[in-house]
Amino acid sequence: MSLAREKHFSALHRARFQRKFCSLQACLRFTHVFLQFVHVQQVFVGTKTHYHEPCKGKKYFLRCIRRGFNVNFAVCRLVCVFRHVRGVSQRWKVIYTMKNILIFNDISGLGNCSMSANLPVFSKLGYYCMPVVTAVYSCQTGFGNFHCNKNCNLSDFAHDVLANRVPDVAYVGFCADADILQQVVEIVRTLPCPLFVDPIMGDNGKLYPVFDDDYVKLMKKAVKNAFCISPNLTEACLLADVDFEQLQEFSRQPTFLAHCGKVFENFTEICGCQNAVITGVQCGEYIGNIVLQGNAPVKYVTNDRVQVNYSGTGDLFSSVLCGLLMKKVSLLASTQCAADFVFRAASATACTDRKFGVDFAQVLNLL
Repeated sequence: MSLAREKHFSALHRARFQRKFCSLQACLRFTHVFLQFVHVQQVFVGTKTHYHEPCKGKKYFLRCIRRGFNVNFAVCRLVCVFRHVRGVSQRWKVIYTMKNILIFNDISGLGNCSMSANLPVFSKLGYYCMPVVTAVYSCQTGFGNFHCNKNCNLSDFAHDVLANRVPDVAYVGFCADADILQQVVEIVRTLPCPLFVDPIMGDNGKLYPVFDDDYVKLMKKAVKNAFCISPNLTEACLLADVDFEQLQEFSRQPTFLAHCGKVFENFTEICGCQNAVITGVQCGEYIGNIVLQGNAPVKYVTNDRVQVNYSGTGDLFSSVLCGLLMKKVSLLASTQCAADFVFRAASATACTDRKFGVDFAQVLNLL
């Protein structure tokens, strides 16, 4: 082979080598930066890793290059590094991109409601749940004969939870009495996060037997400055001082839902909250929900109704609504999804005794 031909092939080989070397160098620079990032996160999370030195991978590859590296071998090592990095980053993402939700609600041995509904729904929607139990009931109050242990030290429980994790949203549901609700109000006022309130007080125009007028007055304070509340029609009347019996005189008219919307068009202004969804307005063969978003026009979401008026559907509805709103889903779309989920859960329930609640576990995959 002539000297000119040897020089040509030598130059061609050097050019190919340089391109491969530059490409690999770019990959290594990215790996180096990424490993430094992962190292910082690993230290923060507290997990163990084989890459205790952020630049270990880069040094290894550069050493291979100086010794006359094999490109295929180096690339294989690079793939191994990225597989490790990908696993670490995914573990970090699961721990630190999951939103935390602080839940104040009771729990019942029977009824499939309250906290028993909150936890599965919020978990399925990807939230880290921080439950603070307001009271423990042997069975939900609809059974008549029940025993209750109230959490009189609720503030201590909440402070222990909050000392170790900061919530991204606070959810307030059933509080056993005015004293416990007062403790909840004082706690959520100190939190720098949005507040969602399901103002559970009564149904069918009446207060639940465990509550009194003092509880209603305190609930009016609790809903102020909430980013969203989800009362049923009875609770909306209590919060806005609307006569429920007088409102029910229009219940047989086909325009009842629109009439309720007109009555409650200034509801958010009266309550001092940003948004509200008045749930479970019974309109003949369907159920209506009134969507109130600030000063925007009143909107409505309707669904077919099932034969049984199950207990605990309000807890399901508010859980789905709150979970989707915190995922930046619009109020109207969140309301529609919540209504559809409750309808499907009720339709899938075989038991016809309303006190036992709905078998929503069968449709959790829809969320």
